[in-house]
Amino acid sequence: RTATRLDFAMGLSYLDTKVFAFYDSPPAGLHLPKDGHSQASRRRLENGVIVVYNDEHWQRKRGHRPQGAQPVPLSLPFDESKFNFNKADTRETMTSVNLIGDEHPVIVNLSPLMPGHFIVPLWMDLCLPQGALGVDGVCCACALAAASSRADLRVGYNSNGAFASVNHLHIHGLYAAALDGCEATQQFPIEEAPVRALGMAGNVTVSVIEPSQPGGYYVGAFVFEGEMREVG
Repeated sequence: RTATRLDFAMGLSYLDTKVFAFYDSPPAGLHLPKDGHSQASRRRLENGVIVVYNDEHWQRKRGHRPQGAQPVPLSLPFDESKFNFNKADTRETMTSVNLIGDEHPVIVNLSPLMPGHFIVPLWMDLCLPQGALGVDGVCCACALAAASSRADLRVGYNSNGAFASVNHLHIHGLYAAALDGCEATQQFPIEEAPVRALGMAGNVTVSVIEPSQPGGYYVGAFVFEGEMREVG
């Protein structure tokens, strides 16, 4: 079954309900693509990977737009003169969410990778740079995932060196079912990649995804499994 609103599940959490309602009926005057792939060229590769090119996604970015591989310091200081989420239109705010004891705004991504894509600026008024994630930021990401009643919500973070366009501390919320609009899609392709266990760090299991090995994945990654505070 396919859908554009992604409201497959009954008993949605408050967060999910607000996100889906916003995408279904955005505020007047706020342009928001109904379908993140409507203008896209999409190709499915091996291992379930979906490659998407959507020029509108890049054109709508309000921060730094990388032109290719560039060395970027991970510890860039916050720059008030550039776009940051304190400058976002108030109509972009969907709701707020309490993460580890603090309220954080939930903002629509105006250049979404897929329907339902949202952003949570962490401690927005403190004007922290993207490199300031730290232990509390990781715990916020875990708490955000737990705030959803949907098994397919994934929380992402990209540093300045991984093409973050806004140097203002934030994390992303994305629903895996929106990759192809299919209810059965409950995870991102990399989650099915083979892993090799490295060992334990306290009570946290550490594994690695190796792209260089035969049958390996497209990218390398570390995998940490454990309780929220210990992983952080």
